[in-house]
Amino acid sequence: MGSGSDFTAFQDFAGIPSADLGFGPSKSSPVYHYHSNYDSFHWMDTFGDADWAHHLAITKIWALMAASLVETPVLPLSATDYATGLATYLASVKTLAAASPHADIRSFDFSNLTTSIARLHTAASSFDTHAAELALQLRTQLPWWKWWRRVKLWYEVRNVNARYKLLERRFLYKQGLDGREWFKHVVFAPGIWTGYAGATYPGLVERIGEGDLEGVERWEGVIGEKVEGARKGLGEGEG
Repeated sequence: MGSGSDFTAFQDFAGIPSADLGFGPSKSSPVYHYHSNYDSFHWMDTFGDADWAHHLAITKIWALMAASLVETPVLPLSATDYATGLATYLASVKTLAAASPHADIRSFDFSNLTTSIARLHTAASSFDTHAAELALQLRTQLPWWKWWRRVKLWYEVRNVNARYKLLERRFLYKQGLDGREWFKHVVFAPGIWTGYAGATYPGLVERIGEGDLEGVERWEGVIGEKVEGARKGLGEGEG
């Protein structure tokens, strides 16, 4: 998600899952004078959202999402999607490395990190399946005299939810990014030269851009350790 909003401290520093909701402009939308004297209620009332319908709509969407998170016993999250995203981001890194003017960067072997992500994907798929089974069991009526099974089930649900919530924090690196120690997440951060725009595997990408082979090797190792930690945090697929 990059930077430039309140989620920065939560995602990039504290490793708390975050979401960004909003509407995008159309070709006929008025120019938005962001962070200027014209960024005002008058502009919004006159040009941006005269009846505030978009504001109301996004508020309703946010409220429904919050209600779903609160009311759904097993958190509606997907560790598998996270692992799939990591593989997609790595594919982009490989493409970037292949275009490097430095021969040692172009020939760098990312197989260790590739394998770690594949192992995480396997564990995540198994974990998500286990979570879905728990959700199904919660909808199954049990005889009153088997109350102990219900207690055990809720304990397992709590365990699964805790692992979902902590997954993001598995990717925090205490030392932080090179030259930007405040940013602790090894997967997400604003790009060093892109302002608010986000970057994936920022430590690794920045070292590739600098032609720093030693740095690339170091960051591949750091990320690989975090991926393995995430896999173990999921119990390698066990609940």
